[in-house]
Amino acid sequence: MPFPFRIALFWALLVTALPALSAAEYSFSPPPAWVSPIGEADAPAKTEQQALTTLLTDDQIHVGAPFATYRRRVYTPQTTAGVEEISELKLHFNPAFEKLAIHRILVRRGAEVRDLTRKANIRVVAREEQLGEGIHDGTATALVILDDIRTGDIVDYSYTVTGSNPIFGDRQFGFVGLNGKYGIERLHVRLLTSDQHPLHIKAFNQPGLDLAPRPANGGQEYVIELTHVPVPAFEDNTPVSYSPYSWLEFSEYGSWNDVDQWAGQLYSAEAVKTGPLFDALYARLNASAKSPEEFIPKALFAVQNDVRYLGLEFGENSHRPRPPEEVLKTRYGDCKDKALLLSKLLQRRGINAWPALVSTRFQKGIADELASPGVFDHVITLVRLDGKNYWLDSTRRFQTGKLQDIGWQDFGYALVIGDPNPTLMKMYDTLPVVNTMNVEEHYFAEDFSGPIRLQSVTTFEGNAAEAQREYFSNRPIMEIRKAWADFASQYHDDLRVLKPLEYEDDPEHNRFVIREFYQLDSFWQKYDEGNIPKISAPFVLASYADVLRAPNTVERKAPVALPTPRVVSTRIYLHLPSNLNLKLNTPPIVMDEKAFRFSSQDRYYDRTYYNHSELLIKTPEVAATDFPAFQKAVREARKQMEFSISFMQPEKSGYAEIQEVRKRVRGEHR
Repeated sequence: MPFPFRIALFWALLVTALPALSAAEYSFSPPPAWVSPIGEADAPAKTEQQALTTLLTDDQIHVGAPFATYRRRVYTPQTTAGVEEISELKLHFNPAFEKLAIHRILVRRGAEVRDLTRKANIRVVAREEQLGEGIHDGTATALVILDDIRTGDIVDYSYTVTGSNPIFGDRQFGFVGLNGKYGIERLHVRLLTSDQHPLHIKAFNQPGLDLAPRPANGGQEYVIELTHVPVPAFEDNTPVSYSPYSWLEFSEYGSWNDVDQWAGQLYSAEAVKTGPLFDALYARLNASAKSPEEFIPKALFAVQNDVRYLGLEFGENSHRPRPPEEVLKTRYGDCKDKALLLSKLLQRRGINAWPALVSTRFQKGIADELASPGVFDHVITLVRLDGKNYWLDSTRRFQTGKLQDIGWQDFGYALVIGDPNPTLMKMYDTLPVVNTMNVEEHYFAEDFSGPIRLQSVTTFEGNAAEAQREYFSNRPIMEIRKAWADFASQYHDDLRVLKPLEYEDDPEHNRFVIREFYQLDSFWQKYDEGNIPKISAPFVLASYADVLRAPNTVERKAPVALPTPRVVSTRIYLHLPSNLNLKLNTPPIVMDEKAFRFSSQDRYYDRTYYNHSELLIKTPEVAATDFPAFQKAVREARKQMEFSISFMQPEKSGYAEIQEVRKRVRGEHR
């Protein structure tokens, strides 16, 4: 399912040749009569140094019949990189239901003006941004190659795309960006609509705009004028739902109920016929499941593994699911095809199940968006069993186990198609906290000077197990073994592999176990404390390194993304060759912070030093106002994740005598 909103804000573009398209897919013409011209754009006397200076962005949208978007852009390149970027114009459209009209392409160099409108080399190519994800949606790009562009030139071009996907009927929606990756000297936005197409308007990250309509051409228009628009402030490690960009949304949909009614027609019983292939699959699954709890994961795994992911989303197929019988016949489908198939299988068994629209890009931020089909880009399945909701994703792979063991993902909110109360549903009131990784490390020492053996066992559960299962399925085992050994060598000097890494998949419980075998030649660290020779044994809780971290910034305006709430634990055992008089004076460590909880406790018994630590991530993100305290707490916690134990060298003269005296003293005080 395509996502029409934020894509234009991002400049990554995968382009492949599409021989079937030709010049017939575009034309040359003056701007439409409804466009309001705004004059020329001149270069300012001084601007901030950047690859391109955006002198003008002019977006005018005609909401009605036909739906059309006029765009004009005026740039001046300041660097070689800017010249390379502006020398290839990219005009996007979908030939299945849109027409591209190019109005003009001018290049100004001082007093000289070159008109390249009909002289430029134009080639229409496929714009398959999601090709690598198995989605083909038919969108195209008119690639306009401009000759002889130099720094300081002014490139001025405009075009109109007319038409809209018929799957949406007469209601329109969309967005217009209010900033970009370069600063904008002048920004003009105009929405033109009629009384038959009333609009809902909302601006994001741009306070103070006048969004009141005014009469125009027998209808209404909304006009926004901005000058000297700065580049957004980008920060690392932000949640998916956060965006530094500013944009304007418009929609003819008045509520999520309106969107549900639109989607309900696509997923209606008349549109999703079943047949003998569906009946055979259901019979096979039903015969092997004694209860609904058994049937649900069996049906999920069948749809995930037996129907490969492929989306042929041309025209109306962008949002209309294919019938289950057709999906089973071709054995491929995209998210909506798979979600519908799974829902129908579960419904046949008498289980409450519905397709549910979600947004992988907005996630929880969808609650602030205007209601429209365009905010959704993914379909999953809501299953309700014994009063509990299960959100299942038929496009995932490598999931195994019982219903309660299956990995999950929180998309924030979902619009459940066919739900009696058609509104956005919060997927999880409280995010479940689950164990994801348990590490157990055994250090075996034969003496206090030579090498020691390290055996590590890491057990992954739920989502983490599924990620490892996929990782091990898609890479050569030699590459994996090297990667794990390289990671271990970051924390241990003179590490050698004693035995190749082993792994064990436990699909019944959705667990994945990895075993490592190393030798540490330089483990012991010897030193003198005054006149007392001592030994130190260092340890690093490396399993927390990628789970708990804070950006190294002084100030923060954006929230910080954390991993999904989870528990990670580590147990360390140091097996010594002889008993020690090891005193552990450090009290248990407990750091109970707003975003995480870290604890560590050690003890010594029967020639074995033992440390148990645990890290709990409480929340998926940290507010910008809480960042200073969070950053300080993370730095303190990471200090506690590297530690050592020290003791007197047992092989040195006098150690045995000291031990004997201590035994006698303890005996006299009993």
